[in-house]
Amino acid sequence: RAQDHYAEAIAVPRQAAADYQAVQGASGPGTISTLSSLSYLYSLHGDTAKALDTQRDVYRRSLARWGSGNQYTLVEQLNLGSQEQEMGDLKTALVDLQSAESGLLALTGDSSPTVQAARVARANVLSDLGRNAEALALVEQVDPKAYQASTSDAGRGAVLKALRARILMRLGR
Repeated sequence: RAQDHYAEAIAVPRQAAADYQAVQGASGPGTISTLSSLSYLYSLHGDTAKALDTQRDVYRRSLARWGSGNQYTLVEQLNLGSQEQEMGDLKTALVDLQSAESGLLALTGDSSPTVQAARVARANVLSDLGRNAEALALVEQVDPKAYQASTSDAGRGAVLKALRARILMRLGR
């Protein structure tokens, strides 16, 4: 993955998920987390349909295992909303992102990295829906350092600046 060899990388979590499922069952934590990694790799590889199908499965399994108020489940709902956006289902994405953000806010507080990531994802969808004033207000609440801490991928500050610039452009500013 780190070398952008996504097609080769996909084979590893695919096999690991099968192995975990054989040992832990379909709702085992290793099975669920490995399928989540697989969904992300499908997305990076450009197979958004497979990524979305896999992420829906991950979210269903998370709900069944931990319930809707669990932090892990909420992160998987955030991931689901992001995949729905990638596939162009903006209204469904917005519902999932709002729900995930609300739940994470209640569990982890306003300054948590996952809440920051949820806000960026939701602002992105709001902008794509033409609701740019709302999107800008949301982006202005994001702490860039906390947002960077939400991932091991470098450059989140640039992502945030680019999103803000796109929103301002759409607002004619």
